[in-house]
Amino acid sequence: MANKHTSITRARHAFSLIEMMAVLVILAILLAIGVPSIRSMIYSSERSLAENQLRVAMTAARDAAVRSGGGDAAAVFFYQDNRTVIIPCVSVGIVNDRKSVAGADVTTGPQDTEREVFVPVEGIEPIRMPLGWNVRGYAAPGVIPTQVTGSSPSDGWMDCTGSMPTAIANQGHWVFPETSFLDLTALSQPNGSVQGEDEGWKRQTFMVRFESGTGNAAISARVPVLVLDPLPVLSGEGFRGAGRDPYSLEVHDPTQAASLEAFVRQQINNPQLRAGNPPEITKILGDISPDTVLAMPVTEIALYDEASMASAIGVVRLNPITNSLYGNMEDETLAPTVPEFDRSTRTWGGAVPDAQDIQARVNAYMTRDAHTPRVLDESTSFEARVFTIQRYMGQMTEVSPEIES
Repeated sequence: MANKHTSITRARHAFSLIEMMAVLVILAILLAIGVPSIRSMIYSSERSLAENQLRVAMTAARDAAVRSGGGDAAAVFFYQDNRTVIIPCVSVGIVNDRKSVAGADVTTGPQDTEREVFVPVEGIEPIRMPLGWNVRGYAAPGVIPTQVTGSSPSDGWMDCTGSMPTAIANQGHWVFPETSFLDLTALSQPNGSVQGEDEGWKRQTFMVRFESGTGNAAISARVPVLVLDPLPVLSGEGFRGAGRDPYSLEVHDPTQAASLEAFVRQQINNPQLRAGNPPEITKILGDISPDTVLAMPVTEIALYDEASMASAIGVVRLNPITNSLYGNMEDETLAPTVPEFDRSTRTWGGAVPDAQDIQARVNAYMTRDAHTPRVLDESTSFEARVFTIQRYMGQMTEVSPEIES
């Protein structure tokens, strides 16, 4: 009798198949309701963190300008390790550089130009944006000159036809920090055939500049400057190897310098480096050097999620190597060796637009323009946030992104 009673009791506590199915259905409904909400909460949290990091970077750069006893300071935007990194920098000198167009020296007309050299502010760590959240800068019409030779050569800023076709260069564009799309492997090869000037011109970006002493936004500063950002290439190898400069590697290799500010001042004040045509100093601090980035000051920036923007403009998936619109056109499994859009069919899932069309779509997304022919439609979800830098006090203020192109 006892065994029979136990069996009956156990049977009463078991779940029937129908009860289990009902529980599973309820769980499925709860997940269907809860997962989008959780994703939305995560997205909002990351968006808030991204804006906070951006404001922290602006404040750090402005504070550096206020404290500076000499040159202006700036928040310089880089794309490193597949994310946007903002580095507060300060101007420490002027170098006589050579204008070039896509890596080639201009052979006619004015070739030389004076350029300021910025270095990272000592004691301030780079500000890293959340993965996937990036920043673009607005280059007003005419800021990016059409590639020409002769009496008015280009300054060399944003002059890669793979991302900025010549036909549209002088229009208004939202540009990306093109700082890591070059061939580091070739540069690292001892006595390799690739020289520094074949790679250095590819490093280009934008900055938000603040005036020394006041911290006001440097609105009128619309000429490119050089930012020293030494690449991880060993001393004595590649473009820093034998024959790349005629003097001591320890003296002229920025990776060996205890202070980048002192390093720049030492190079600028070395009379031997001003010799040659072009001057030897251009190989160390000029635009052709892979250790420098050519940066243009801007006063409008856009904060956005790369994946959301890519989906809105027709991209099926981001490039798997760069996590961005940029990629290697010859082999998508390799890192890009030039700043150009990934135009593979796997990325676009069908018909592939040309570089001009891709840039037009990016511009339309940032300015919330759903009426531009062949670009975006009325159903597009525009999530980019556009900020302008106020003239006085250098404050970052969100604005309605309606900038004429």
